[in-house]
Amino acid sequence: MALLLAGGGLMAKRRYSIDEKKRNRYIKEGRGQGASATYKPWLTVQDVPSDGRAHRSFGWTTKRVHHLLSDIEYRHFLLLDWADEVTDIREQFPLDFERTLAIAEEAGIPHPCEPGTTDMQVMTTDFLCVLGSGLARRLVAWAIKPAEKLNDPRVVEKLEIERRYWEAQGDVEWYISTERQLDMERVEALDWMHGCWDLTGVHEPRHGFLDDAKFRFASAVKSNAHRSLPLSTACTHLDAESNCMDGTHLMVARHLLARRVVTTSVQKKLWQADVGALELDEAVFRELMTESRNADQARNAA
Repeated sequence: MALLLAGGGLMAKRRYSIDEKKRNRYIKEGRGQGASATYKPWLTVQDVPSDGRAHRSFGWTTKRVHHLLSDIEYRHFLLLDWADEVTDIREQFPLDFERTLAIAEEAGIPHPCEPGTTDMQVMTTDFLCVLGSGLARRLVAWAIKPAEKLNDPRVVEKLEIERRYWEAQGDVEWYISTERQLDMERVEALDWMHGCWDLTGVHEPRHGFLDDAKFRFASAVKSNAHRSLPLSTACTHLDAESNCMDGTHLMVARHLLARRVVTTSVQKKLWQADVGALELDEAVFRELMTESRNADQARNAA
């Protein structure tokens, strides 16, 4: 990837310019390279103005922080991160500059420039994802755009360069997705639980406090004691019964839902779902608790 991005060296003979210093710095930093936990996006939230709508979000699939440059990117990311078939997510993936330049010239489309300059820009695809594994492994690229932007001729031109780029690769599917493709009820539910996938670093007033809360909540799901109560109400009762700080069991509920220890067919406003609509996967719960104990032992040994 670094070689592809670096391009040739006879810049003085060309009819375009590019900020070589910036591009080489990005390559040296490893941007656009790696996979899964080691991948580094070409653009980060610090690089692009976002009107405060950028997101840095930990990925369940990749176990790293992702850089999402808009709300619509973040919402698509939540769905990708939840999907079982998605095994890697690479956001802000850089396209080979020499190839996009050639495509633009062939199509008679002005190549994108850095904002406020005449320097050519390294184009990126919003998401390049790996789906499946082994013989079933495939690559899928997504361009994420608000639907109204598709009425902008310049946006369409840039997308055409991107489309031709991935078509030429031969082994990568390419799609455009807008907010119209989003299941917003599912997005809302995933957003609610997403930040609690990992509870490492959460303050515990005593050793084993959170594990005890997990057991209490799991027991409540299995028993009939709170089945008719909304999830948030049941968690408030559990907090009071165990003399825990308000919100403790709701945080644990979000964690167990995120880890698929607890499942439900309810998609809308999970915190309002009756506890009776939840199901506990005891095998996954045992795995999670073993993981928690092992992590605790590793911290104590450090």
